[in-house]
Amino acid sequence: MSLHHRFIHTMASVWVATYAGKRDGLAAELKEKLEYGDEVDLGPTVSRYLNFDLTKSQHLAPMRLVFWEGVVCGDYPLHFLRWWEDAYSAYDLVDSTKREKAEIRTLLAEAKFLFKDASNAAYPRYGAARELLLGFAIAVERQTLGADDKRIEKGLKHLEAAITQFRTLKPDQTALSTSDHFHIASAVHMTDWLLSELSAADAQERRQSTLRRLAELGAIKSYAWLADVTGNWVYAYNVAEIYGGLGHPDLEQATLQAIKLNPRLADFEANTEFDGVDEPLRNAPALKDVLPKLSEKYGDWLKERAAAYHQHLSTYREDVTKGLKAMLKQVGRKLPSGLSTQRVTKVLSLLLGFAIGLLLYFDGLAAIAKPIF
Repeated sequence: MSLHHRFIHTMASVWVATYAGKRDGLAAELKEKLEYGDEVDLGPTVSRYLNFDLTKSQHLAPMRLVFWEGVVCGDYPLHFLRWWEDAYSAYDLVDSTKREKAEIRTLLAEAKFLFKDASNAAYPRYGAARELLLGFAIAVERQTLGADDKRIEKGLKHLEAAITQFRTLKPDQTALSTSDHFHIASAVHMTDWLLSELSAADAQERRQSTLRRLAELGAIKSYAWLADVTGNWVYAYNVAEIYGGLGHPDLEQATLQAIKLNPRLADFEANTEFDGVDEPLRNAPALKDVLPKLSEKYGDWLKERAAAYHQHLSTYREDVTKGLKAMLKQVGRKLPSGLSTQRVTKVLSLLLGFAIGLLLYFDGLAAIAKPIF
């Protein structure tokens, strides 16, 4: 799945989470925007897309407008979301041609123009969204054109400012919205990646201290929530790595969640760089303490998933998304017996402004592997 499609899939998943899982509601919104007749039923298409089947994905074209109306609720201008979607498309141009590089430079120039104003009273989240997208612009620059540590540091400042502002309640709010959590999670995802790109000698220490501060704010919980509602194993695995590096008590649950979404992760010895996992899980410093515990407590569950991975390895190697679908069709998306997925939505609002970090971490922090983008 391209990063562009992943962004559209994320918007669709967050819309459904905002409206209590009503996939038919999303189908109706898309159908209205496309002005299709009564004979067209987009329900099956939406369901397949949310299950990572891109067949007939053209019907999701109005997703950013539906998302802006139903989730963002006009908190910032629509053209912000359009630029963001284009930015994700640019991420797919890592090995770009001269023409594509010119298009990327144009995209970055547009960001300077579109986001030049620090605030706009007509949009309550204008400043927060501006900071987020300025951070994303520098991440695009780093991924496609190259950017030095000085530029990366500037991007990190923008993203941390976005997290702070999205976590500040609006006058009419009593708790953060799903839109707020989505934007916070997006900022955390990009912050972690930019931190991993720093080349300074103290980069690992800097990364851990920043992620610990974000965890104390509750921002990593937003990232875990996004992994849950989207069913995105990449997000779930990155959360597990962060929790492992910080010694967070939710590490075991986060690791099980990642394995639930991608059975390949049940094989701790597998080496599959093609899917973004740079080393066998057994060698990941952040996971070295939790993996033996999982093997002892949930051995049969892990073996079942590892077997599914090996059975469909050739398909997974050829196409990660198709391989995942085959594995999950065989073993299902379920946690070990006796456990259940806890929707983080229920507890997110309790973390607002509450510094939980002082209770959560031990002194011996583990190195965190480079996140999967």
